[in-house]
Amino acid sequence: MNKLLTSVGLAIAVATVSLVTGCQLYFNDKHDQPTPPSSGSGTSSGGGISQPGYSCTTDVNCAAGCFCSDGTCTEAGFCTTDKDCGDGFTCDTARSSCKPAPPAPVATCAGTAATTCTTAAPACPVGQTPLLLDGCFTGACSDIKTCDAAPTCSALQHEADCKARTTDCTEVFVGRNCTGTTCGVSTVDCTCESYTYAACDAANSTAARLLIDNG
Repeated sequence: MNKLLTSVGLAIAVATVSLVTGCQLYFNDKHDQPTPPSSGSGTSSGGGISQPGYSCTTDVNCAAGCFCSDGTCTEAGFCTTDKDCGDGFTCDTARSSCKPAPPAPVATCAGTAATTCTTAAPACPVGQTPLLLDGCFTGACSDIKTCDAAPTCSALQHEADCKARTTDCTEVFVGRNCTGTTCGVSTVDCTCESYTYAACDAANSTAARLLIDNG
């Protein structure tokens, strides 16, 4: 009979431990363990270890299986690889602890494509600009009015969008059948039969604003 009771007790103990994850393996739910060393502000020092619910400044202040969230040790579970953690979490292998994964990169309107980017910019409609992610075009466009940041002048594909940025951008045109003494140098004495919008350039650029095509 005693052997039977011992076996049942052991089974219950194993089952209980299996339900406890992360840093609760170290501490009970009542948080009645001694408070870790403090710097006097109620926050664990860099070498201290805090149970769930205790204050912290970095993950290392918390016991394994926990991470520091908004100044409080929060349980997330043990791990050896990212697969051991739930959705949105990654494994801190140095601490064998799950923690929130860093936010995924977000596409932006700002910046220019890296020289290593082999994806061409998409053709966007008026009022939109190509999106970039990790230095390369995503193939999508964004409404300029809702961009996270102002696109560069060179990213503006339409004359109307370039004109709307009069403070920092200027239009570049291709002139056809042009005559005058300064054609190809300036527009002071250069008249063309027709002008076609070619690109948008920074207002402080020294590049030519009129490209001559008399072919």
